[in-house]
Amino acid sequence: MFHIFKINTLLFLILIIIPLSLLIVDPYVLFPFITTKALIFRSLVSIALVLGAIIVAKTDKVINYKNPLFISVTLFFIANILATFLGIDYFRSFWGNAERMEGLWSMFFYYLYFLLLTICFNINPSYKKYYFFLFIAVSVIISLYQINEFVNSFLQSGNIDVRPYSSLGNATYVGFFTLLMLFAIFIFLFDEKDSANRLIFSLAALINFFAMIASQTRGSLLGLLSGSIAFFIFYILFSEKTLQKRIFLFSALIASLLLFVAFLRLDIAFKIPGVQRLATTLQNPESVFPRLYAWRMFLEAFKEKPVFGWGLENEPVAFLAYLNPYIFNFERAIFDRPHNKFIEVLVKSGVVGFVTWLSIFISAFYLLFLKRKENLLVASAAVGFLVAYLGQVFSLFDMQASYLLFFFVLATLMPRTKFTVTEKSPQLINFFIVLSVIIAFIFLTIHIRQYYVLYSLINFIVSEEEVYKALTNLNFSLTPQSVNDLNVNALINALASSTEITDQSLKPANLLKLADPVAKYDKTVELLKKHFNYASERLKNLSEIAGPFLTEVVINTYRFFAEPLVTFVHYNLDTNYILKYNKIIEKAYFNDPRDFRLALNYINHLSLLIKLKQEARLSIDEEKQKMLNLYKYLQNLYPNLPEVYLNFANKFYEIPDNRFKELSGELLEKGEKAIADKFNNYLLDETAIFLYQGNYAKALAKLNLFLEKNKNIPLDQFSIDKQFLFLNVYLANKDVEKANFLIKNILNEASKTQNQQISEQIKLKISELIKFYQLSEIIKLDK
Repeated sequence: MFHIFKINTLLFLILIIIPLSLLIVDPYVLFPFITTKALIFRSLVSIALVLGAIIVAKTDKVINYKNPLFISVTLFFIANILATFLGIDYFRSFWGNAERMEGLWSMFFYYLYFLLLTICFNINPSYKKYYFFLFIAVSVIISLYQINEFVNSFLQSGNIDVRPYSSLGNATYVGFFTLLMLFAIFIFLFDEKDSANRLIFSLAALINFFAMIASQTRGSLLGLLSGSIAFFIFYILFSEKTLQKRIFLFSALIASLLLFVAFLRLDIAFKIPGVQRLATTLQNPESVFPRLYAWRMFLEAFKEKPVFGWGLENEPVAFLAYLNPYIFNFERAIFDRPHNKFIEVLVKSGVVGFVTWLSIFISAFYLLFLKRKENLLVASAAVGFLVAYLGQVFSLFDMQASYLLFFFVLATLMPRTKFTVTEKSPQLINFFIVLSVIIAFIFLTIHIRQYYVLYSLINFIVSEEEVYKALTNLNFSLTPQSVNDLNVNALINALASSTEITDQSLKPANLLKLADPVAKYDKTVELLKKHFNYASERLKNLSEIAGPFLTEVVINTYRFFAEPLVTFVHYNLDTNYILKYNKIIEKAYFNDPRDFRLALNYINHLSLLIKLKQEARLSIDEEKQKMLNLYKYLQNLYPNLPEVYLNFANKFYEIPDNRFKELSGELLEKGEKAIADKFNNYLLDETAIFLYQGNYAKALAKLNLFLEKNKNIPLDQFSIDKQFLFLNVYLANKDVEKANFLIKNILNEASKTQNQQISEQIKLKISELIKFYQLSEIIKLDK
């Protein structure tokens, strides 16, 4: 028995490190607030798994497998397994992506975390409080940092709209975490007898409350409200107070709610951080319209796959498949989550996942109902925790901070069972232990490899960024006449720092000494060749080990290869790197064809290949067919997404084939019929495309159609960006009167800005447009 307690202590010492992961911000990976937190958590769980396995092997009934809460959590995990392998993309569902670090793989470790905590607390219940003390320490650090950021920003700007995010990377995440911490603190506070600890809990609650307010998260305030209501209702219903007192308390609760709603309508509510966002939303609910429309779309997607859902991490596909373009009138964004956990679970795991998820809360409420007589305040606080969680996730989704605290509280609610040390076969126990060590080693290898991929990716991005900036400063042009320019020297230094150089003549010190422009030009082009071949080889090696993160690798490195493909073909660059990159992007796309970001990169890549082959007088039939197939696939997959029509229309028009040029116009018209009535800014996108194509009459026709649909809005009331587009069209069509009107209005708006530099840039931009359309003699800007 003593041996089991020693092992359990080691298990606890590993698990107690997990809350500290929330403090990690790692600038050496692609997503500094997410990736390393997740991998450290998974690594600690993997190590703890060995100790947990030893305890399970040597004991009986250390977990009550018949407990309804355990059954519910297990069934929910099984439902996620079914959703993963019966959804539309099991690979994506299993591994998730680097941006969210979720998927079934992530859920597996949260499930193990819950089991290990249950084992640990069952053997030694006092560990619950010690574990929670670390949560308190972490939450106080996060909260104080959040409050400090908020106060400093307010003192500098006098603006209360700032939303700092501490170590969690998002103010909303801080609001969610501190909300849950508030109720968790009260669970332990109401069970604490020591006055010093009660003081610590009270101060921590106060600090977390102020951090939640500083996060200005509307959902957290609503979660606080709903959790508090649940706390008081549960307490009033089951307290031993007289009926008269309970009626009084219930009346006081109703009165408090009415007063709070009335308070939100007062002017002072708009001056209180956090509260002001809620008050503003009640007065002008338009800010929540995008989410409401997104919910409707996700629910439509759920109807297509109601039983097991689309699969974990396939919510963006479901959103785009059932996209209603009307949402873009409020916010032109792609929702990769519904921002509603109820709908999210329905979409990704269907009714099966939804029922099992709700069963977790039903089981927990049942256990609290049974526990109410032991300590009603503790049970009421736990009910408040669960309802606050549900109130918050009605407008958000889970992340590591909320998952860790949520499963910790569930583990504390698990009733203790009487366990016994068993006399199992030593061979069987040893086999069990060795197997768990092997599994943990495999898991750790996967975690380390994933970290290495994202660490290598950020290193690649940092080194390539310098070259990209230098090339941009050269406007992607390089001639013998430009090599003495300082920007060329910067390019040489950037290339040297990101390329393996063995040739002494290409060392930056020797290159910069060259006085002959032609020789310097030739050597710089040679260095460029080496750079792109070296960079493509690095990317090829990275892509081979990227695994589930290949999509992120390609999306985040695409720009470093795309523009140079065409720009430097004139300088006879070695095409080996182009062929290497072609294989990488095709592999990424065919692994994950539903990712629209990746699809756009692949479209652009095919377009660039067509230009390259044109230069080399090679056949482009293969690329044309690929683009045509890609369009048909995406249009069938996402029929209401404007970018499908707009991007392909642009790329088809650039192909030297009259059939594709005609198809370009047909695509725009098809998109207009599908989209413009719901989102008439699509007409402006068409206007911009026709301007680019030089079809000025068609651009004017689309602009007039847009203005007809918005005839209640005067020209000078549109945004400056739109007015510049209008100005382009009127200048192109020689409509001097309307052009002059817009110029006058734009300059008038520019004069109101406090930034003289911006004002001058606007004036210069207008001047360049006038020159481009050859109207300098007619339109005099200085008048």
